[in-house]
Amino acid sequence: MSLGCSKLVCPMALFRAERREFGTHLTIWFTGRLDLIYTKVYAIIDTGPGRHLDDLNALSPSSEELVGAVQWCRTHDPSAGFHQMAISMLESLDYHEAANTIRDQT
Repeated sequence: MSLGCSKLVCPMALFRAERREFGTHLTIWFTGRLDLIYTKVYAIIDTGPGRHLDDLNALSPSSEELVGAVQWCRTHDPSAGFHQMAISMLESLDYHEAANTIRDQT
């Protein structure tokens, strides 16, 4: 069986995934922390907070991780509106330094 890849999968996600074997017939690949942060940031910007925000807060991302996440998100939606929503999301989470970094990347 092969792993299906969404067009939103982070480029190195499969290399960062953690493989765990359960017995001899079950192998599960767990998404890495960085990829969870990236996809949660995309989901929050795209669909609004809710459970995605709770999940992101539980991961306690650094400003650098959030900047990287937004930069990755913008490869999927480079629109000015998405850019502004990303800045607003970072500011609402009190990551003002990250928001300023993204703001400067217009």
